[in-house]
Amino acid sequence: MSRKRVILSAAQKRELCETKEKNPNLSNVSLAQQYRVGKSTITDILKEKERWLSITESQENIKKFRGPKWPQLENALNLWVDNALNTKQDIDGNILKTKASYFANQFSIEDFHQSDGWLTGFKKCHGL
Repeated sequence: MSRKRVILSAAQKRELCETKEKNPNLSNVSLAQQYRVGKSTITDILKEKERWLSITESQENIKKFRGPKWPQLENALNLWVDNALNTKQDIDGNILKTKASYFANQFSIEDFHQSDGWLTGFKKCHGL
């Protein structure tokens, strides 16, 4: 008898990791039954618990979670955006693309292209 495929949201994975942290003696089998997934799924999620415990509210409903291709660039740009917003500066897509290109150059990232797809993803990921 095969089980129906269950896809957990990022929020559920975070909750699962928090539950395991609070109750370290809780078995993966019982967690698997609670979330209606396989034991190996629980093991895989717990292996990446740092990722799931660090998700933000805007990421809670995401089913597939892929990190950025250029994390160093995105972290730098995110810091710049935070500072710009704190000083009440206007930010638009062109400014973001220009700054992203600047950071890509600073970090010697040669395969970065400031496409509209990248910009849309960055804005969505960072709630802009």
